[in-house]
Amino acid sequence: MNFSAVEEFEGLPDGPDRFNMAKARLRLAENRGACGRLREAVEALDLAVDGMTGVGSAYYAAQALLLRGDVRLRLGQRALAVEDWTSARALFAEEGSIHEGEARHRLEREGGEQA
Repeated sequence: MNFSAVEEFEGLPDGPDRFNMAKARLRLAENRGACGRLREAVEALDLAVDGMTGVGSAYYAAQALLLRGDVRLRLGQRALAVEDWTSARALFAEEGSIHEGEARHRLEREGGEQA
């Protein structure tokens, strides 16, 4: 997936800015999902989750997982969506984020685990 903002952050003189590379992919995924390009959104979110996990940003990794779950549900991949929301909920809880409730709500709505 070629995306100029990611390339810009990757080519910085002091070395790649991996956090902002992942964040740019998260934003790309939001845009792709909004215009119905769901498979492209999942591809970008896969990279965003990996990138955020790699730089130790649990909050943004959880944001990416939450969104990936939403996109996967739209693709009819309910079990994968539940996995993503479960992971997002755990990360939000670790961070003490109020967004844990968003993941919990999705899990309750779709019959996912409550733990």
